[in-house]
Amino acid sequence: MSHNCKRFVGKVAVLTGSTDGIGLAIARRLGQEGAKVVVSSRNIENVNRAVEELRKENIEVIGVKCHVSNKEERANLLQEAINNFGGIDLIVAAVGVNPFIGYITECPESAFDKIFQVNVKDSFLIAKEVIPHMKKRGGGSILFLSSIAVYKDTPLIGAYSSSKTAILGLTKAFSRAVVADNIRVNCLAAGITDTKFIAR
Repeated sequence: MSHNCKRFVGKVAVLTGSTDGIGLAIARRLGQEGAKVVVSSRNIENVNRAVEELRKENIEVIGVKCHVSNKEERANLLQEAINNFGGIDLIVAAVGVNPFIGYITECPESAFDKIFQVNVKDSFLIAKEVIPHMKKRGGGSILFLSSIAVYKDTPLIGAYSSSKTAILGLTKAFSRAVVADNIRVNCLAAGITDTKFIAR
């Protein structure tokens, strides 16, 4: 599929959790519309596969191994984008986990902690850490990924839904904090999408 719209020519987009599923689809579309793209995940084989796939589609892309809960790896992700492409204009916090399916009353503390660490805290941290780089470019765009589960009755993914509800608050808080820096902050509440993540 080709896109005549080239809204992102000259822009650099960094994405977490972007070697498959919705993250990879967003990376692909950004690349089709002219962005230089940096994909990442904690698994280097997945990173290499995604980069190879996108390059075959003539998308200018690099891949970086990044576990978003690791401070040094987050810093390296941003630095690699700057080293290779000169700066960062967009960040997409696409990473998300859900290790527990069942009523929230049965959710183990370890699963709850992981869900909120990755889905909420790590999204908060990568957004906070990228803002100084965006200021150097005169502005930018931050996209958080929430879920339609926030608006639906989803009793068996209550902990996950709670984390994605927190993302709505995070979006509002960040948008007010950086509006004067010409940085837009948006949130996508993704619907049910045919990915490995939803297969469970």
